[in-house]
Amino acid sequence: QVNFSTEGAVAVKGESALTVELRPGKTHNAKLMLTGRSVGVGKIVMTMEGPKNFKITRSWDITIRPAQTTQSRQISKRLEPGESVTMAANLLDGYLPGTTSTLASFSRAPSLNLPGLLKALDRYPYGCAEQTTSRALPLLYVNDVAQAIGLGKDDGEIRGRVQKAIRRVISMQSSDGGFGLWRSSDSRDAWLSAYVMDFLLQADGRDYFVPRFAIERGVVFLEDQIRGSDFEPAEIPAIAYAMYILAREKKVSIGALRYFHDVFLDRVQTPLALAQIGAALTIAGDAERGASAFAKATKSMERDGSFADYGTSLRDLSATVFLASATKQPAKDLPELIEQLVNMHRDKRYTSTQEKAWLLLAAHSLIGSGGPMSIAVDGKAFKDVAKPYYMAPDEAVLKTGITVKNTGDSRIWHSMTVSGIPTENLPPEANGFVIERAFYTLEGKQVDLANVPQNETMVVVINGEATTGMTHQALIVDLLPAGFEIENTRLTHNREQSDLGFLPKLTQLKHMELRDDRFVAQVDLTRKNNSFTVAYLVRAVTPGSYAMPAAFIEDMYQPKYFARQAMGRTSVTAPVN
Repeated sequence: QVNFSTEGAVAVKGESALTVELRPGKTHNAKLMLTGRSVGVGKIVMTMEGPKNFKITRSWDITIRPAQTTQSRQISKRLEPGESVTMAANLLDGYLPGTTSTLASFSRAPSLNLPGLLKALDRYPYGCAEQTTSRALPLLYVNDVAQAIGLGKDDGEIRGRVQKAIRRVISMQSSDGGFGLWRSSDSRDAWLSAYVMDFLLQADGRDYFVPRFAIERGVVFLEDQIRGSDFEPAEIPAIAYAMYILAREKKVSIGALRYFHDVFLDRVQTPLALAQIGAALTIAGDAERGASAFAKATKSMERDGSFADYGTSLRDLSATVFLASATKQPAKDLPELIEQLVNMHRDKRYTSTQEKAWLLLAAHSLIGSGGPMSIAVDGKAFKDVAKPYYMAPDEAVLKTGITVKNTGDSRIWHSMTVSGIPTENLPPEANGFVIERAFYTLEGKQVDLANVPQNETMVVVINGEATTGMTHQALIVDLLPAGFEIENTRLTHNREQSDLGFLPKLTQLKHMELRDDRFVAQVDLTRKNNSFTVAYLVRAVTPGSYAMPAAFIEDMYQPKYFARQAMGRTSVTAPVN
């Protein structure tokens, strides 16, 4: 007697009990039909009983994953004295139950929804040197907020996250002290190397374990960058960042900083580089030249997009606010900068990891700057609160609703991020990219996805192009349907493809991952080389009917440029006995 039962997110469809006469030495194969009920982890339990009190119980966990990625929306508003806001269940309309999170904040100064930014960074699933640093750097400042929204039970757990990031980025450091984007063997990236060293040095100053060899090699790399008396425009953002870090570490002369200011300031074309030179001079003791560089930085946040410093106007403005606060620049321009930052952030549909990290640092630098506030949460009074008030109401709380009222005599800022998996399939969409995907047999015949034979090995070909005429560090992601598994064979641009002669020439990738549930590739696209073709092998493993996720591409640092296919369905059919 065999009985199957389930718990959680999975259910048995059809018959769940059977009786089998199994003689010695014989085998019986039984098929069980499963269906996903909700998102999360389910459990299948099998109980088998037989003669002479024979009994065995076995169980298996199985994950039910959505066929789409998390989508978020932001809400930001001011609450005047006496005004209130009610957060209720309708906030979750359009999202799958069990996939949602709501993070809200209330403060006198604009908080830029610090908890929502932290959660979004933590959820980001990829890990180049920039992304790893961007996730960890803010945790040096907002450890308490991270605990408040459930990213760690205590200080030790948050510190463990940072320590893990330190180990990861050090593995990407080369022998000369610079860092590659994905691995130590990648070509050294001067701006990225400064960014990672900024993180490592700050972590070292907060009693994290950072190996001395990594710090010493990294500092030497930065010192090598600033040597010389002439710099090309493309080098200047990285030079400015290196000078700022070395000034903070007291490893650059004030004469070198003054020379750079007097000779090169008019050639600096990114606001962040100007702010970093201003901060470096201020730290070194030349407040007049420091203020001069900051004034030029804050004059306009327009920037030349050709510089490979992972930046945007929002990133530069966020970092400028942080640096101005950190070096105590004259405060007369700060309110205007903050207002500009709030408006620019509110108007952004998507933000990169680089933007999120500096927004977090800017938000942290503003904590307490607006003075205390008084609020009531469902009638419970909180008077003269100095720090922002953070909330993470779950679905149960939102069903009954929760109301926050401004009981003080000054306006306060309210911001909120609502995230979840959409209940409806996202439509195809494109801005700056085109992407297409097709499945082929090993002989080059296109596969009918409505009827894929079990154990069929297929070649997935993804191609497309950038249509902006700009340079893009593009990330291609193809989520697998549940019945498919990636074959652990890499198809590269120079692989012998005599057995797959129908394939066109494949694009050389900067990075590739063959994960359990997705294919990931990173490719650099330029005005001259704006198209791509990538391929990987996949096998249809489990019979059934499945959602077919959409392949998508995005610029990692300008995420407004992206493309997504339409979703669909696929069926894997078992062979007929």
